Amino acid sequence: MRETICINKEIKKLVPEFIRIVRHDVQRAKDSLNKGDFQTVGIVAHRLQGDGASYGFNRLSDLGAALKKAAQARDQTTALKYFNYIEDYFDNVDVIFE
Repeated sequence: MRETICINKEIKKLVPEFIRIVRHDVQRAKDSLNKGDFQTVGIVAHRLQGDGASYGFNRLSDLGAALKKAAQARDQTTALKYFNYIEDYFDNVDVIFE
C-alpha cells in the first residue's frame, strides 16, 4: 500500500541520499543477519529508529524499533520480516516537501 508523507522542504536535497544509505544499510544488515551477526543488525536497527524520525520517516522509526527488538531476541525470522517491511516501505512511500 502506498503512503504519502510530508517532510520539511529545507532537507529536500538530503532525502535521496538518506534513502540510498538506508537501502544500503538494510542490505548490509540482512547479510549480517544471514551470518548470525545480531549485533550489527541491532546497530543498524537503532540507527534506523533514530534517523527515521529525524528525517520525517516516522514509520521507518517504528520499523527500526521493532527490528531492534528482534535483534535483541536473536529472532532471525522476525528480523527478516522487518527488513522486508522496510524495503517495501521505501518502495511505496511518496514524499511531499512543504
